[in-house]
Amino acid sequence: MTTSRFAHRRARLPRLSSLSAALALALAAAPAHADDAEPAPAEPAPAAEATAPAAAPRLGNDPSRPRGDGGLGPRLTRPDEGDDDDGEAADEDGFRLRFHGFLRVPMRVGLGGGQVHSPPQIPDGAYTDWRYTNVSGGPWTELWLSYGNGTVSANVVLAAYDISDASYRDLLSQLGIHQSFLTFSFPRLFGARGGVTWNVGAFSSRYGTAGQYDAGKYDTYLFGATHVAGETVSAHYRLGDELTLAVDHGVGAKLQVTPLVDGLEAPYLPYPGDVQQGSTLLHHAHAGLGIGDTLTVAAHFLTAWTDDARSSAEIDGRITNVGVDVKLVGHRLGDGYLGYSRILSADPLRVAGAFEALHSFEGWNLRDNYFGSDATGTGTIDTVMFQHQFSLSRYLWAPQPFWGQGPDLVASVFGMYNHVASDDPAFTAPANKLKLGGDVTYTPRPWLGVGLRYDRVAPDTSDASTTFHVISPSITLRSKFASREEVVIGTSHYVNGDGVTPGYPHETLAPDGTVVRISAAMWW
Repeated sequence: MTTSRFAHRRARLPRLSSLSAALALALAAAPAHADDAEPAPAEPAPAAEATAPAAAPRLGNDPSRPRGDGGLGPRLTRPDEGDDDDGEAADEDGFRLRFHGFLRVPMRVGLGGGQVHSPPQIPDGAYTDWRYTNVSGGPWTELWLSYGNGTVSANVVLAAYDISDASYRDLLSQLGIHQSFLTFSFPRLFGARGGVTWNVGAFSSRYGTAGQYDAGKYDTYLFGATHVAGETVSAHYRLGDELTLAVDHGVGAKLQVTPLVDGLEAPYLPYPGDVQQGSTLLHHAHAGLGIGDTLTVAAHFLTAWTDDARSSAEIDGRITNVGVDVKLVGHRLGDGYLGYSRILSADPLRVAGAFEALHSFEGWNLRDNYFGSDATGTGTIDTVMFQHQFSLSRYLWAPQPFWGQGPDLVASVFGMYNHVASDDPAFTAPANKLKLGGDVTYTPRPWLGVGLRYDRVAPDTSDASTTFHVISPSITLRSKFASREEVVIGTSHYVNGDGVTPGYPHETLAPDGTVVRISAAMWW
């Protein structure tokens, strides 16, 4: 069983039964109850074709917006919601200071063997472990400061994956100035047909995200989240009334890599892997078609490599990820994602984390997750990832817009399958991995939601002893419908196979059977 050295860390309706039919009638009638539902905003008058710029299809998540989290769904976009001015007046050049962010702070207690553990001893608790489900995700705080006008803005991001006052002063978790970059925006460079955005500096572009605004239920990226200094240019051009072409292209490099110092390895120091990482560069390119306002079909290419081996003992490596995906956002039938990727890994141990994909940050982490800690990490990883989220109220309210402003029933299904192949004689890791899950959330009142999630995680489909199941009922409390905050009170019951072990740093201990959690989250 692989573990991570980091423990941290987005068609037709079926025939309704009598109960579900009553629920559907209640949801359909929701617009008439002023006490329960917010009124729909007045629809703005359509802009003239000559002045309305083309909307950019989503090839990845916007680098200038917070990560967000899959737990805050379904965060539907209301028609009158856009970038506000945060109440600040502009200076004579039109510059404003804006502040955005995201926080998730959980209390998690594990129960097992007659003992109480915090954090819990569970197999899916470490973000850099393939088994991660994001059911009991850890703390994450992200603060975005942006100063600029409509053409250029400076962005500074502060982040942490632990809260020192309630924990201890873990220097690794306090990420400090996590990103720092400039954004240049020319939305009308091609007139009403499209424009260009250029990000320059140290920032993260995120591709292969299964969620509407985030990395989906598993909080991971099919193709990659970039972690380099460099530039990415994004352009879009309207080809016709229903087709828009979009392209992204970027290059970058790691500013520094983790040093390897013999005898200095400790849990509170960055782990550099088995060998010294090399100077790591990144090249990525993406192209897609936006079809109407809701569907995007895209192809992706990312490659990170080293080219500075200084002796026969050092081997340069490369990690390349290619594939295609289809994303549906804002459709009456729900938000959907389906993608396929192939990772080609060649001696990845010296490749630093220029991009993060499929729960793997560094080359050594990719090796450990998919090829085994004794292997070279050379081989291929074929992956299929999918997610679909259906809002019953959005379906029933259509064509009137629904963004979560009334009672709703939301159901999701999601999964990820990996096939690993290698000619390395030391490759002993499982060839096939599979995660499947589903959840349903009912929000009958502005302040109350109830949910149930199920996950099945099989790190080795040929060995049932390593498979575990997670059943997670929860209650969600908010201040109103469509609010930006929530408090989740929930529990998770684990059905563990005989071969299931907790994630790092508890892998030698017995796994907990139950987790109780209270989590506060908000985005703005």
